[in-house]
Amino acid sequence: MRQNGTKTRASVLLRDYRAERKLKQEELAEILGVTIQHISKLELGTSGPSVPLAIAIEDETGIPARAWTESPEHEEAARHQGSTERQRAI
Repeated sequence: MRQNGTKTRASVLLRDYRAERKLKQEELAEILGVTIQHISKLELGTSGPSVPLAIAIEDETGIPARAWTESPEHEEAARHQGSTERQRAI
């Protein structure tokens, strides 16, 4: 998992998930069985989850475990590529 301070797609999704549900980092940490500091590092992109934690996050939030290896730009590029392919098909 990424640990270089670059936000992954999942980092952004985790922060958004928590904000939409009005959960504090402390509450999400308790649900997932990790520390508040670990939640903070996950959201900042300075640490990635272990595989078991990525799976637990997926089970709890619906954020795909593979998203921890994708940058937000990757998702935008994939969305753009899909749009271009749809336009060609028309």
